[in-house]
Amino acid sequence: MVLTENVAILTYLARRFPEKQLLSDGIIEEARCLSTMAWFASTVHTTFAYVIRPERFATDSAAHVNLKETARDIFWDNCKEINRLLDGKSWIMGAHYTVCDPYAFFFYDLGTRIKLPMHELAAYVAFSTRMLERPAVCKVRALEEDILKGSNAWHGQYYAQPRRA
Repeated sequence: MVLTENVAILTYLARRFPEKQLLSDGIIEEARCLSTMAWFASTVHTTFAYVIRPERFATDSAAHVNLKETARDIFWDNCKEINRLLDGKSWIMGAHYTVCDPYAFFFYDLGTRIKLPMHELAAYVAFSTRMLERPAVCKVRALEEDILKGSNAWHGQYYAQPRRA
């Protein structure tokens, strides 16, 4: 079995390890969690693709600068919306850590990499600090830094993921 989409992967992980309680409790809260992941995947994540790979969306290189700038502005708006979602809460879904949190943290990291003023988003900054206090996050970040060793994975060839039923 191959899973290639973040919502499916994160839902699988949450259900594979139910003792970790990575989905919100109750049918309505679980639906809100899935809805948030779907928004992350279909809006926030896809917008960022235009920032780093405009050639996937326009063959005319003259359009690339406009695509990047427009996507950067939209991505910043998405980060501000995530900040609003976090306002007054420890985690995206409230008081409980869920699979939404590492996905939201990923966007915070992307925002810092493209030099957005993430420091202006107080709730998102506090959330990022909490994420960095998690041992698993520290372990993964160390692995990523070791693998990349100063390289930029965004500059490599894009390979579409195969889709299998």
